[in-house]
Amino acid sequence: MRKQPSSINRILNKCKDYLISVLIFILFLCFLLLFKCKSRYGYRKERQEKREAAITTSMIKAIESDKNPVYTIHGKNKTLELPMEVTDKGKLVSVVWNGHKTGFELSDEESEFTVSPQGILAWYESGLLTAEEMGGEETISKLEENIVSDSLNICLLNVQIGNCTLPEVNVRIVQGQEFPYCMGLKAWNMLLSSLSSDD
Repeated sequence: MRKQPSSINRILNKCKDYLISVLIFILFLCFLLLFKCKSRYGYRKERQEKREAAITTSMIKAIESDKNPVYTIHGKNKTLELPMEVTDKGKLVSVVWNGHKTGFELSDEESEFTVSPQGILAWYESGLLTAEEMGGEETISKLEENIVSDSLNICLLNVQIGNCTLPEVNVRIVQGQEFPYCMGLKAWNMLLSSLSSDD
């Protein structure tokens, strides 16, 4: 009769040891996952900070220029200087298209160009876009009523930025965009590619 409790105690002790080992292992896995997530977040944050620092530095250089602020991009054997205009909302890049100049705000979004419905309508009313290029009269009506979806894209040909010409540019219409015209990172990459291939 006395042997039974001691064997039960031994079993209970073994179970406790096993549970403690399992808990320690689970805690170790949790700390490992937390460390990995923190490292990944830190890496992304560092990349974002570097990108923002580069943009900020370029903007400071533009502000320090006397009369004609420029955004300088260095390419292979060539430097492209984009004329900019200083406004209360930040830096604007002057883009010439069909003989007209449009000011695009610099954006760090992963896009080429984004335009608000009002911005597209302004292009249409000034003759830069035809009804066909905008997708027909139905699209124009939707734009005027501000019910167009973000999936609408407009293709522009031979867009001149500084002394560089982009043969084809996709412009995405974005609802509720604060500034009518924005230029994103994809557009900058297109500019860099055109510079590196242009000797």
